[in-house]
Amino acid sequence: MGAPKLSVIMSIYNGEKYLREAIQSILDQTFSNFEFIILDDGSNDDGRGLEVARSFADPRIRVLDNETNKGISYSLNYLIREAKGEYVANLDQDDISLPERFEKQVKFLDDHPDVSICGTWADVFGDRNEIWKTPVSHEKIKASLFLNMIVCHPSLMIRKSPVIEKDIRYEDDYKSAEDYSFLVNTVVEAELKVGNVPEVLVRHRRHFQQDSVTRRKIQIEYHKKLLDKQLDKLGLKPTDSERLLHYQMSLREFEVITDRVTELDHWIKKIIAANREKKVYPEPELSQLLAEKWRLVCLFCDKIKFFEFLRIIGSSLNRSAVSSRKENMLFYLRMLRRTFSH
Repeated sequence: MGAPKLSVIMSIYNGEKYLREAIQSILDQTFSNFEFIILDDGSNDDGRGLEVARSFADPRIRVLDNETNKGISYSLNYLIREAKGEYVANLDQDDISLPERFEKQVKFLDDHPDVSICGTWADVFGDRNEIWKTPVSHEKIKASLFLNMIVCHPSLMIRKSPVIEKDIRYEDDYKSAEDYSFLVNTVVEAELKVGNVPEVLVRHRRHFQQDSVTRRKIQIEYHKKLLDKQLDKLGLKPTDSERLLHYQMSLREFEVITDRVTELDHWIKKIIAANREKKVYPEPELSQLLAEKWRLVCLFCDKIKFFEFLRIIGSSLNRSAVSSRKENMLFYLRMLRRTFSH
């Protein structure tokens, strides 16, 4: 029997609670030509996760075991290199793949041989419920990575050969932001193409344990490191004030920077000028993204002085924002209200 078309990988750590549902969602796929490699990363749950994984009789499943906990980056790197398939799909231990996920992603990669990474939209559920519709085109995804992780990681399917050839790995240097680091290294550094299937094909579970205060602080710290890495690639040397402004824009702390709209305008224009010189991120997508962030900050302003209103209306960033005539009029009217309502 030849190698499978697809390898499905799952790293588990103390994951018994939702594991059976996650595994079953893989086995229920309409696409069946896959192997399924499950790696227990040194769990301390008395073997309960391994017991669940080994309880399935499906011959496509291989269960491996790290004797000690080596971390998610090590485990995913090992699994990708252990995989025999042309494509490699990831799923977290507490998430769910909808039945047609693999069929549609495999077709997408088959139809787009120039694309190395494919994600999907996601149904986020649990402590927070929303449909996560991320950008679809390579250009918009790459531009968006300048500020945020914009692909749902549990939905990833990668073309294995270019990832191995370019030795792209999950990095332990970015704890709790390994997924963002992997996408930056793949799409920005290695310049591989990425796309999203514009359908909800994954259910991504959010729960309190994921968002503990300690974990969130660690995640933000390494998120900032990735922002700095991308600023360095553009050759930018921001002041402390500009760097803080950049972090706050990325983390959507818009209400904190409403008194710095003009400074943000200048900083964004520096970024756009640097990118025009270095040509790292696609244009006009990067300019559009940053202009829309700037407009959101403006909309958070409670009170605007008249001369600030004139600066906002006259800013060239307004021409970069992708808005209809109606949306532009609404934006200007809201700015007027904030100018004359006090």
